[in-house]
Amino acid sequence: MKSKVVEYSFGHKKRVKSAIRKDPTNSNINSLIDILFSTFIVCFVGSRTASDSLKGLGEDIEKNDAYYFELGCYFFYLIDVWHVDNGYEFYRNSILYGTIANRFLQLFRNSMRCADLEDVFHNRIGLYFKYLRESFNVDGDAEAKSRYLIGRERFYFEQLALRALDGVPLEVIDFDKMPVYLVGISKTWVVETQHASVTSAMLPPLKNAFQYIYDQLAKNKTANFDEEEKETKYCPNCKTEVAPTFHGLCPECDLEL
Repeated sequence: MKSKVVEYSFGHKKRVKSAIRKDPTNSNINSLIDILFSTFIVCFVGSRTASDSLKGLGEDIEKNDAYYFELGCYFFYLIDVWHVDNGYEFYRNSILYGTIANRFLQLFRNSMRCADLEDVFHNRIGLYFKYLRESFNVDGDAEAKSRYLIGRERFYFEQLALRALDGVPLEVIDFDKMPVYLVGISKTWVVETQHASVTSAMLPPLKNAFQYIYDQLAKNKTANFDEEEKETKYCPNCKTEVAPTFHGLCPECDLEL
């Protein structure tokens, strides 16, 4: 049985086509954010080319929600840095943390048992930002600072991903006391290749997607993010009440409600 997150990513084209059909002018903010969140998920889940090349291990990874959670946290951090670098503080607060992060956590809550999932999420994001801040104080030029940051990001992402692949439960970690985690070379190679794929191949198209959505919001002046009471419907697949997407689908399994 595949991870719920992997199954969610398979419905990406269906969600986008449905949103465009119902909102061809891209004027509805909920439709735009549905597309953006779906794109966010499919970008980091779709970067699993390394795992597909190892018989057996790829199937194990596709069942491992904890691994995709660690990968998603790292990917979220990278797009968060893009918001900071481009001065998108308003969209960072209202869309990235106000909407995308909440949907990300909800998606994983429905597939994993982790009472402290939100704390774990902030623990991971805080870790990466810690080394971003430290890189500013590294002696040397911009290249030296970049090498320091990339080295720390890669080391901790790979350590967390390897723990997840080995079945270690998600938890808030004191990284100053975290021992180095050693596993077989095949899993290490998969995670290293995944890191390269996320940073070089999948991050640029996601940045373009965010930029497109923000351009549309500015053009249509629809950026009103006041909290509203959303209608909920019962999803027989997920066996819980959910808030349907703009195009009337369950946000977790894509069942038409």
